[in-house]
Amino acid sequence: MARFDPRGRVNHALLVTVPAYTSDLPPDPSGVLGDIAAVRHNSAELARALRAGGVFREEDITTSSPTGSDLFFRDLMRARDRADGLLLLYFAGHGLVSSYNEPDELWLGMPRTTIVPGNPPTFVQAVRWSEVLPALCQARAEQVVVVLDCCHAGNASAAWNKLPADQRERVSLLACVQANDRIDAGDADTPTPFTAHLVRVLDEGVDGGGEVSFGSLAEALRTYMPKNHTTLRKKPTPWVPQSCPADGTDVVLAVPAGSTEITQPPTPPPPPPGPPRPGPRWRRIPVLAWAALALTLVVLLGYALFRTPPGSACTTPLELRLLTDADAEPTVRKAVNAYLESDASRDGDCRRSGITVYSAKATDAVAAFRDSSRFWQDPDPETNPQRDVGPQPDIWIPGSAAAVERARSYAGGGTSVTLTAHKPFVHSPMVLAVPAHLAEGSEKDRSGRTLAQFAETLRARAADAVVARTDPEHTDSGLLATVGLYGNRPGAAAAVERGLAPGRPLPDGRALLCDLPRAAAVDTKTAALVPEHLLKTGLGCGRQTRTPRVAEYPSDVPRLALPFVQVVWDGGDRDKGARDSAVDRFRAWLTGEAGVAAFTADGYRPGPGDTPSASSSASPPAAGALADPGRLPDAGDATTMNAALEGYRKADGPGRVLFLLDNSGSMKGVWAGPGGAPGIIQQALAGLGPQDEYGVWSVSSAPGATRPYTPLLALGRHKDRDAARKTIGDARLAGNEADPFQALKDASAAMETQGEDDDSRPRLIVFVTDDEDNSRIGDRMDGLLTSLRQSGVPVVMASLDVGGCAKGRAGERIAEASGGRCLDSSGDLIAGLRDEVARTGTGEAT
Repeated sequence: MARFDPRGRVNHALLVTVPAYTSDLPPDPSGVLGDIAAVRHNSAELARALRAGGVFREEDITTSSPTGSDLFFRDLMRARDRADGLLLLYFAGHGLVSSYNEPDELWLGMPRTTIVPGNPPTFVQAVRWSEVLPALCQARAEQVVVVLDCCHAGNASAAWNKLPADQRERVSLLACVQANDRIDAGDADTPTPFTAHLVRVLDEGVDGGGEVSFGSLAEALRTYMPKNHTTLRKKPTPWVPQSCPADGTDVVLAVPAGSTEITQPPTPPPPPPGPPRPGPRWRRIPVLAWAALALTLVVLLGYALFRTPPGSACTTPLELRLLTDADAEPTVRKAVNAYLESDASRDGDCRRSGITVYSAKATDAVAAFRDSSRFWQDPDPETNPQRDVGPQPDIWIPGSAAAVERARSYAGGGTSVTLTAHKPFVHSPMVLAVPAHLAEGSEKDRSGRTLAQFAETLRARAADAVVARTDPEHTDSGLLATVGLYGNRPGAAAAVERGLAPGRPLPDGRALLCDLPRAAAVDTKTAALVPEHLLKTGLGCGRQTRTPRVAEYPSDVPRLALPFVQVVWDGGDRDKGARDSAVDRFRAWLTGEAGVAAFTADGYRPGPGDTPSASSSASPPAAGALADPGRLPDAGDATTMNAALEGYRKADGPGRVLFLLDNSGSMKGVWAGPGGAPGIIQQALAGLGPQDEYGVWSVSSAPGATRPYTPLLALGRHKDRDAARKTIGDARLAGNEADPFQALKDASAAMETQGEDDDSRPRLIVFVTDDEDNSRIGDRMDGLLTSLRQSGVPVVMASLDVGGCAKGRAGERIAEASGGRCLDSSGDLIAGLRDEVARTGTGEAT
């Protein structure tokens, strides 16, 4: 395993401790979280041990007890921007989970956190771990280490496991206890038990004084804690810390004094003793020389004081907050850093302002400006933009000017914000990044055609080729891509979504491009619909061998065009003049030559791009891109974007899935275990969320039976996922045969009559079978296929036969006619089925 030694680099540790909990919200039955006295000792002890370990200097360590989520993220962003070697985040306080049946989320309690009862409960002013982790992944630091000392800390590993491969190579997570377990904080006069032993290992080293790495620290804690401590379950169980080490890299955290493994050069020995030396040199300076030296110092000091104008000492610079789109954030951050280092941001030796950069889910930002701006200043438990988006921004750089129009179209009531937009200063066309072996041969054929035409040519070259785009909720580029995919047919959203790459869309373009190489078969057949600049900046994300890509420029997919938007808040008059001046200075720099150069270096094109000449550049912005793709499409409009988003949301769920489980006698050999028919359905439930509806029918019947199935789970919402899995696992084989024809007909009819909103929500039928009884369909096949085409409900045929999806077989014909998919045992059937269910439901494919 590679070893990363951060000594000598710029490192930073943020130690967040929350020992006391208070709230001024009205009392509620769950009350306010209790204090944790032991946590008061944690940060001081840990900071001391880290300083002594030689990796972190005193100025490299920040201790924090933020009162709310906004201040937590402020401190996190500042720490994140300071490190280029190792970034360490430590948290000690209350850890909260909403449900033991949905253990994939962890909340970090802040001092004012209050539990609002509900199903699930709401944690007001708590920090959501799944939002902390993406922020850490944006760090410049080469390695990131997180240590969580709180109840339920092991629940944090679920979000870590979902990270793209390149992020798991640089992020290490140490959780003090296993998932869904509460722990004792220990004595009030000492640090908490986990942190106390963590500090002990940092102080004493491993194996008699050796250096402490993430791996050796985790192992030492896993050895010590279960032997000496138990969790707070009714029946105490061993307290076992959990770790998720960065893939292939161990990180040095401390080198205790006297360590035998110090790799830095030893201090050179003192020179050998020489002849006796005279006394201290100052004793031999003549008195007159001393007088002359003193007079000189007095004169120089007086001159300096006389020359220094009053008030010339630097004051704390004004801090601006800049909200941007996730796809643009890395480049915006780079441009901001360049600005802060330039003379434009300084008055002599003094910096006139600082800028904090953060991104948020694009639709959350638009909705917060449009509908909830007053809650930014006065949040309530239900609506809290500080929690969902971030602190009140002074500047907003979205991916499209249309986003500003969408944010201004306030539906009713008063607003607390004014958005002043300036024209876009850089742009980036949306391109279809096609594997080179599937791309158009000549440059002239790579532009001037619609997305549908490019996709048709792509599939003509490879029948299994697919198009992938990012989450339209998360970035403006994902929504613009969706506008192109739907065209003028937002009502066809469900059909379009089923034709895209399987699985739920990834949050941003970099995540998509970095995720594709994880499976060569996926990388070589997937065209990614992403902003052009990511062909330059989105590929440095791991050591995988990736497929070369070529950019094709659809004429009907709006391009990104980044405007500069000043955000002015009602009541923010106290420093309005200084703040306006700081924003104007930054805007002049960013939209000028130096700022635009920072963006073009990352693959953006200068100017608004409204004319062909503005869209061209002297050289291709990235390998595989065209220097001059010709006239580019418009930047999109608010009406079209809103319509596409509405269509996507209807197609995205909540959904309805009906599983048909063949339990006829022939299934005996493919029934038991996780890979058996019931086990496959149990695992597929991961693609469904709490708002989705699903049901399970066992399919077999005695001759003359009135119906060909028996309901195992009624079609509806099932809050208790564990109980549902148990019901499926308890299914039993029958000695009878299955009737796939009638089962599919009845399932299709049930899906059509289940609710009035069936046409606007995603629906899916899944048939898990060994294909043994498909021959019983016989001459009824044509009628079945016609019926499935008319119903519009896709069918996934999950065949446990290796050749179940061969051309002409029943499974392949049924899937094709219904607009579904055929999966068989020749590929990863379980993963494929999870993806298909996740595409219909609101859960996550894993």
